[in-house]
Amino acid sequence: MTEIKRIRVGQLLTNCYVVSKNGVAFVIDVGANAKKVKDYCDSQNLKVEGILLTHGHYDHVGAVKEFQDLTGAKIYVSTLDGTLANDRRNMAIEMGCVMNPFTPDVLLEDGDHITTGDMDVTVIATPGHTSGGVCFVLEDQIFSGDTLFQTSYGRTDLPTGNYNELKKSIHKLFALDGNYKVHPGHGFSTTLDDERKHNMINFDD
Repeated sequence: MTEIKRIRVGQLLTNCYVVSKNGVAFVIDVGANAKKVKDYCDSQNLKVEGILLTHGHYDHVGAVKEFQDLTGAKIYVSTLDGTLANDRRNMAIEMGCVMNPFTPDVLLEDGDHITTGDMDVTVIATPGHTSGGVCFVLEDQIFSGDTLFQTSYGRTDLPTGNYNELKKSIHKLFALDGNYKVHPGHGFSTTLDDERKHNMINFDD
């Protein structure tokens, strides 16, 4: 059975997710508090094989280098946001933080698959919050980063953001067959059915 643990990290309370099955795990968006996340993984006797990044903003990638040093896990990020994450557009300076650069091991494109242990993750490109933003789909779960929130969506006034692209990306998620549990980058989890009905993106313009 797949287990999902949410750990809130950093000054913006970013949702970092530890996703595991049969003792193998991947971690999504280690924005801060690398040791805290590692300590949880150790407490569950998890072997961390992947660090998956939904986008390149500092509050989602700020502790990636430290966490990789602690675990040896591979870093997965989209081609576009692999660049954004390591330059000043990542917003670290604006947040008064120092960014530790990292080197991605795998650059992702729309439709790619990531296999970690017995888990198979599908990558869905969802530009808009950033140009290289992605969501990760595992079974009936979507990890949406800052693309889709409960009744809301990510801001588009930061570097490489684009509202029209974000709207297309959210409707791309809405077009998926069936209902999914949605785990966003901030705030509480929701469901795709609820967001199809109630998300503010439907009422804009």
